[in-house]
Amino acid sequence: MVLMSRHIPASHILLDVEVTDKWQLIERMVDVIVANPTHPNAHLTSETVRAAVFERERERTTALGDGFAFPHSRLSDFQGLEICMASLKKPVDFDAPDGLPVRFVCLVLTPATTPTTALKVQSWAVQLFLNPAFRTLLESARTAEEIRSFLQQEDQALEVPVYARDIMRKALANIYVDTPLRTMTRLMMEHRVDAVAVLNRDGTIAGEITCDTLFQSGIPDFFRQLKSVSFIREFDPFEKYFAREADVTAGDLMESNFSAMPEDATLLEIVFALSVQRHPKIHVVDADNRRIGVIDRIAVLDQVINF
Repeated sequence: MVLMSRHIPASHILLDVEVTDKWQLIERMVDVIVANPTHPNAHLTSETVRAAVFERERERTTALGDGFAFPHSRLSDFQGLEICMASLKKPVDFDAPDGLPVRFVCLVLTPATTPTTALKVQSWAVQLFLNPAFRTLLESARTAEEIRSFLQQEDQALEVPVYARDIMRKALANIYVDTPLRTMTRLMMEHRVDAVAVLNRDGTIAGEITCDTLFQSGIPDFFRQLKSVSFIREFDPFEKYFAREADVTAGDLMESNFSAMPEDATLLEIVFALSVQRHPKIHVVDADNRRIGVIDRIAVLDQVINF
């Protein structure tokens, strides 16, 4: 079993770093890794690695919010895993989604062929940086060995799978069983989503509505048996839809054939539901069936394939 902390020697833990911006910080962290590699990657130079991490950062900020950032890059001709952590004396701007400057940073380098490795490290690092005890230690520790000791206590194996909680996103729209049809369609349009969970007022999932559901609600049942509609070109497919729009709620149209998974569902289960079972979205739920996040095909592309 390979543990995360094995890849973070004391030399890769920087305390009270003073920098003027994120680019200077990344440069310093890369220099530390290249000077003290935990794996044989002698052919890599600071310039090569820095360029790769800079390119990834320019694509989209790696700040995750709450004062934490996770710059990373997948490198060709790279072996193993390199991790460097830093706490900053003064926070710097990272273009974070919540607008807050960044105080704690974890930089990771992985082989180009193993994208889920960085995702696993990120999941572990997020839990660490959200731990008040760890953040307090980062602010008060005088030596890197103090931090390393804590990391070893809170260690995690690299062999753990990627879970739903690692790639899920916050749901953008709340649709309830009594939400009017017009309100529901407006919210779906505003947030550019083609499938939404329909919730009971306690947050539990009652059903799901997709764009297919909405389209089919306006088409007569016998149309579904036709192979072509070229012979009735003037028919208005939404006449039935608009005739009942004012009186219909989300609960009237929702379907029960949706995919809900716990936050510890594996990446394999997620991909199977999206690709084989053809579900447009995975609704991640807690033990009480309350929605806590969503996963769609774009999330998998973004968080795994293009990570």
